[in-house]
Amino acid sequence: MFIETIRIQDGHVCHLSDHTDRMRRTADHFGFTAPTLPQDLEARLPTDLRTGTVRCRVLYDHTLREVTFTPYRRRHIERLFAVDAGTTTYAFKYADRAPLARPQISLAETDELLFIRDGYLTDTSYTNLVLRRGRELVTPDTFLLDGTCRRRLLREGVVHMEPVRLHDLPTYDELLLINAMMPLREAIRLPTTAVHLDFYTFAP
Repeated sequence: MFIETIRIQDGHVCHLSDHTDRMRRTADHFGFTAPTLPQDLEARLPTDLRTGTVRCRVLYDHTLREVTFTPYRRRHIERLFAVDAGTTTYAFKYADRAPLARPQISLAETDELLFIRDGYLTDTSYTNLVLRRGRELVTPDTFLLDGTCRRRLLREGVVHMEPVRLHDLPTYDELLLINAMMPLREAIRLPTTAVHLDFYTFAP
């Protein structure tokens, strides 16, 4: 099973074509035909959710399994804890997020995991990364999931890709956490000092 998380702002669906494209690419990879997203998503919205930011969650495989709408509650993140990504793969937006879980690590509500692969930054458990250095915006080329927001920013030339090592963090001014629900203008912004190494062991 796979999911698409679509932002609906004040009753208007955002970037539907990006989500349709990812569903198609996912289906092509796994050898099935992607189901068609409902064209009446806006009409399906409950009356009390037609203002503000709403999270539309689409569960699908070869057919649409479920479409739900919930008010979006943005998390408040203060710290990122670096962890070894190891062999973790999440190239497709699976409904099963177990590969991104680290149940042995106790985190506070304002903490989040930052996955590191071979010393290079990838993603957090639910966002892509953008790093700011002055006016330059960079996203790591060692991502786990090529998110729709990240993909769009690259296409539009707002950000560019390059390898970013954990050791490079002090050379950047700021970390921005983005996803479909948090576009760049609403990214969670953190100083690079918000990254902690308590759970990460550097390879020799």
